[in-house]
Amino acid sequence: MLIGKSATAWAARSSVDTKTGNFDKKNIVQVAQEVISSYGVGLKVIGSPDMTPFDKLQNEKGELVWDFLERIARPRGVVMGSDSEGNFLLIGDHSGTVVAQLVEGQNIKSCQCVITHEHIYTEYRVDGQAPASDDNSGTAASELTGKVGGSSPVFSKLITAAEQPVKTQAEIQARAKNESVWHEGTTIQATIVVQGWLRDGSSLWRAGDDVFVYSPMAMLNNNMKIQNCTFTQDNNTGTLTTLDLVNPELLRDRANFNPG
Repeated sequence: MLIGKSATAWAARSSVDTKTGNFDKKNIVQVAQEVISSYGVGLKVIGSPDMTPFDKLQNEKGELVWDFLERIARPRGVVMGSDSEGNFLLIGDHSGTVVAQLVEGQNIKSCQCVITHEHIYTEYRVDGQAPASDDNSGTAASELTGKVGGSSPVFSKLITAAEQPVKTQAEIQARAKNESVWHEGTTIQATIVVQGWLRDGSSLWRAGDDVFVYSPMAMLNNNMKIQNCTFTQDNNTGTLTTLDLVNPELLRDRANFNPG
């Protein structure tokens, strides 16, 4: 068994160490570039992440690179990731292209599908604060709230505290919307095993690819996105690829997905 990690693993577990630790007025791409610059890894931007600058932003002393970047990615609706080429990924809104079909009775060796409402709510609320100023003070600055509705059939509410101060009501509302995406996107997940490591005879299966899945037994008939790929080989089962599939929206993909 060979288990490896991308070069980003060493950078991710290292501490943020910049000259000032201050990132005021910078957007998430600028912050990420500055934070990883001393660790010899790359940065790849997928799609169109929210480039709203952070009005006030500092890292905590000793905060790990991954922890810091993931913390500031949440309010911007950006999904963090890494690839096999030593790049951190900042995944924003994008439209994927279906590269393969997974069809029951043809190329699906096995499928396990989980449909759950465990992590969804009727309402997602985020509470935060803005720095006080002459033009913005009192409760207008200290009691900012964003609310977004969810799909839970039974009334339930999730309240989340904003990770750092915000500047506008639009920012807190966007944070609430992002929270809803990450919960509502978990309703359907599938693990599908296929024979071989290549999807078309020449290309490896890759995380981030879109696939069309047709499996009546699992009630799947839609586009899904590959979140993880696991390649295995042994004397009993041969060469296999295990694909962890999710609703594309969970990874900021606008691909059509209609579980109904």
